[in-house]
Amino acid sequence: MIKHLEWDSEFFGFPVGIVKILSEPDWKNFIIEYGDLFSRYKLIYFITDEALVIPNRILERYNGHYINQRILYRKAIKQSHIILPASIEEYTDPKLTPEFLQLAYTSGSFSRFKIDQNMPDGKFGELYKIWIQNSLDKKIADKVFVSTHNNKISAMVSCKDTGTVCNIGLVAVGASEQGKGTGRFLIKKVEEHAYNSGLKEVRVPTQSNNINACNFYEKLGFISIETTNYYHFWIK
Repeated sequence: MIKHLEWDSEFFGFPVGIVKILSEPDWKNFIIEYGDLFSRYKLIYFITDEALVIPNRILERYNGHYINQRILYRKAIKQSHIILPASIEEYTDPKLTPEFLQLAYTSGSFSRFKIDQNMPDGKFGELYKIWIQNSLDKKIADKVFVSTHNNKISAMVSCKDTGTVCNIGLVAVGASEQGKGTGRFLIKKVEEHAYNSGLKEVRVPTQSNNINACNFYEKLGFISIETTNYYHFWIK
């Protein structure tokens, strides 16, 4: 069945739903089951397991588009003896600065909301502005760690603790700091926080076409535990 998404519907200004398909369905019955329901929505996210591909005839019939593949990484936490530079610290001011906003946009460079050409103009930027502001306000994040250079924020990462897991949300390194190990230090700061909080692991999602990010996390010892395909159906 299609699950109605209240927040997304309010944000976009039209009905948005989501469907998760965990096993290969009977596609003929799929059309019968979902055909009438589709008319109630303008946008439906379809999420499938890595090996499950929605047939072209379904995509063409309902204006569906493959968007990207999401990879979820995890790393078990243990005590680290790495000494972090003084430039890596927790940020506690809720003020949204231009530097933070630009880093939020950078963190979403491979986001499905950015690469989907059917997205309404300006919605990607609006979404990530809300995301970073709510992170700074501690509504959807417990910690925001930053790297500063010449008294300016040049990189950041947000995280939220759930049960025994520390979940990374936004993460971005500005152009001036790339290749200097800043991203590695930020992730180590998250791991340090997780260890000190008694958590068992850190998790972080990224996209399979973001090859640099995938290589980065794997070099830091993260392993892939889940891969899912994302489709957007724009109902005509």
